[in-house]
Amino acid sequence: MTLNKFTAGVVLTSLICSCSLFRVPNIENSKVILRAPSDSIKTYTQTQTFYWYGVEDADGYNLQIVSPRFNSIAEIVLDTNIVNNSFVYTLAPGQYEWGVFAYNSGYSTYQSIFSLTITIDSSNNLNNQKIVLISPGDNGITNKPYVVFKWSPLSIASYYIIEVRDSSFSNSYFSIKTNYDTISILLPEGHKYQWGVQGHNDMTSTDFSKRSLIVDTVSPGIPIITVPMNDGDTINTSPYLVEWEHSKSSLSAISDDVYVSTDSLFRNNLHSYNNVRILEQSISDLTSDKYYFVKLRSIDDAGNISGYSGTRKFFLLKK
Repeated sequence: MTLNKFTAGVVLTSLICSCSLFRVPNIENSKVILRAPSDSIKTYTQTQTFYWYGVEDADGYNLQIVSPRFNSIAEIVLDTNIVNNSFVYTLAPGQYEWGVFAYNSGYSTYQSIFSLTITIDSSNNLNNQKIVLISPGDNGITNKPYVVFKWSPLSIASYYIIEVRDSSFSNSYFSIKTNYDTISILLPEGHKYQWGVQGHNDMTSTDFSKRSLIVDTVSPGIPIITVPMNDGDTINTSPYLVEWEHSKSSLSAISDDVYVSTDSLFRNNLHSYNNVRILEQSISDLTSDKYYFVKLRSIDDAGNISGYSGTRKFFLLKK
């Protein structure tokens, strides 16, 4: 038995696409060629990189891992959709089958299946094992000072060392020994970190698996409008251009939301421009010989939001 979550969706999407001017490539006769781990392999390595050849015209892939087999499922270990043609996952010792099918908006392939057995390493050797970090994601940014770190456990690891260091992973802020695969740590604000986890037992240890993290809990400064320069200025260009500057920098990147209205209280926003990454915004489709109001606010990538800028009034006179 194979699991295929896209069967119902494929029928519906095919009906919709038949009326479209655009034709979705039919990949039903394509085949996903699995590469690694090889079929029927037995290995001590719990952390596996599942890899297959990509399928032309596929939008993504569904990877499923079950135990012990698809025709006699005791446990669905993993069922995930991904864009890339590889995925890293840690398995406990046991017998598994893993399968992949490709899909696009109209079709899916049949599922290709390999078997895999993870055996118990009686030597308890961790040298060739790898810790798979789960969260936070690599290059993560958070505005929460308490950060929850999570990773995939290894059955032959007795405990773990989690290190939180500076961005070069040289100077340590925290080093904690834990028997669990999840831990919450209060981190000082305003730093770029690298964090890593290492598995240990009485004889051996893994290498550190590492990721980067920024903790930024401070809101960006309120943006300052520079164009129009003065309240009540007459603008006679088309399209109208608003410009601004940031009063101070942020640890994470800043974007801005720009609002234009004929009402000083902004009850009837004519235009809203979200996530503007440059310090200017062209605004078209405004009626000439009218007064307008503009304001904006800044948001950094950690999710911190500034207050609103002062409201700037201007008169639009189109030539």
